[in-house]
Amino acid sequence: MTVWVVDDTRKHAAQAKAAIVQEIVDPEVRVFINHDIAWPQDQTMPKLHPDPGPRSAGSAQGLPDIVVLDLLDESGEQTMFAGKDFYERLRTEEANSHKGQKAYVIVWSQYRGLKQTEAFVASCADRDRRHVIILEQKIPEILAEKVKECWQMIKDGD
Repeated sequence: MTVWVVDDTRKHAAQAKAAIVQEIVDPEVRVFINHDIAWPQDQTMPKLHPDPGPRSAGSAQGLPDIVVLDLLDESGEQTMFAGKDFYERLRTEEANSHKGQKAYVIVWSQYRGLKQTEAFVASCADRDRRHVIILEQKIPEILAEKVKECWQMIKDGD
């Protein structure tokens, strides 16, 4: 199983990864981190740490089973709503690769009080229903529980 933690804040990404690895003790679970909440159009994969290796365009290989997604890139002078583009690109890559199942996306981000993010979260929940899980706060233990629930659903054949 492959998990991507997409968060511009290194501390939050590290906390998320640590909680996931502690909750799910399985050598088949691989956790990768993306710190820039970006997936360049000319790349078949976003920049991940550690590097999972190359992926051929149109291949499901390397695509995640679960994504922990921070919607807001606050690394620069201005906060940017980068998570929407990342999410849309993930869904496009899944569709183009004929991946059997959509990844579970766990929204791990402040989104309330911002019209764009609230609307985006609502539309994702409507469109992808059970493949989008929304967390109200960035609490690593709650995140780990949700990842474990997703992992179990994947193991059970979704």
